[in-house]
Amino acid sequence: MIYRYLVFPALSLLDPEFCHDLARRFLKIFFVIYLLKMRKKFFGAPTMPTHVGERYFLNPLGLAAGFDKNGDLAEAAYLLGFGFHEIGTVVPEPQAGNARPRVFRLVKCKALINRLGFNSEGLVAASAYIDQFCSKYGGSFPFPVMISIGKNKDTPLELATEDHDRCIQELIRFKPFAVVINVASPNTPDLRDLLHGDYLRSVIRSGRTSMQMGCSLHSVDMPLLFLKSSPDMSRQGIVDFLEICEQEGVDGIIGTNTTTDHTDVYEFKHGHQDGGLSGKPLMHKSLAFAEVVRESWKGIFIYAGGISTHDDLKDVRENYGADLVQAYTGFVYEGPNFPAKVVEGK
Repeated sequence: MIYRYLVFPALSLLDPEFCHDLARRFLKIFFVIYLLKMRKKFFGAPTMPTHVGERYFLNPLGLAAGFDKNGDLAEAAYLLGFGFHEIGTVVPEPQAGNARPRVFRLVKCKALINRLGFNSEGLVAASAYIDQFCSKYGGSFPFPVMISIGKNKDTPLELATEDHDRCIQELIRFKPFAVVINVASPNTPDLRDLLHGDYLRSVIRSGRTSMQMGCSLHSVDMPLLFLKSSPDMSRQGIVDFLEICEQEGVDGIIGTNTTTDHTDVYEFKHGHQDGGLSGKPLMHKSLAFAEVVRESWKGIFIYAGGISTHDDLKDVRENYGADLVQAYTGFVYEGPNFPAKVVEGK
């Protein structure tokens, strides 16, 4: 209540990316981490026990990639009560991303448009942040964590798998429950070409081989391999994508990333801005993707797109077959109580 009616209205007067940077610093302050630990100790975390294969989740709600690009906010996600977490997207070399301003709020429809472009501190920094987090919890993640990896902006598509391989072989030592290859961001030129045909097969095969090599090198168990998909493919395009993923042994799909279709938000301030649209207006496209997944996919499915309430969570799990659910924009608008609201309806 305090966040929704006092904190967020104040923050909404400031640049969205500045607010994210502010939140990032705030959530890493020792005293804030201490308070979050006390809150979790005395009030517990939102609970909806969920099993996906042999993996146990305290609840099925995860914080999607994008909020914690470098792995330095994983502890905050854990203490806030998310059931799992996705770090990234991590790329091999540091890169600034696209020019600012590049994040825009559409408050009236609870949406965001971003054209960040995989801004990242790079693989070395991410590895250090993750190592620091794990060292505080006995050397491993205290809850299920996925790591999303991608290519640098200036890496040609033909060499994208080399960037993926570098990230996988370094980060797999932290034993994430899944590695996610992000080929669906609309903010890196031509990246979505990797969603199709021979490009897609090459990404999957190379990723799988790199995971096997990394596991052997670091003597760790094989994590799951996930791909993140786009909401902007045709129905047949989705079917073709899922067919290749099944043929190549992909374990799971995250659907979906943001959309470049802004038809439903042009009337709102900033609705004309270029970039990926997330939040409530994305939901109908993500659900359309989920319908095809329900009919054509037998692997693990993580739904992402417009989640903001407990009913949303129930709907996508019960009616669309989602094993797990991710959110990001809803968390931005609702604040620290978001996990409890979505998981337990509080």
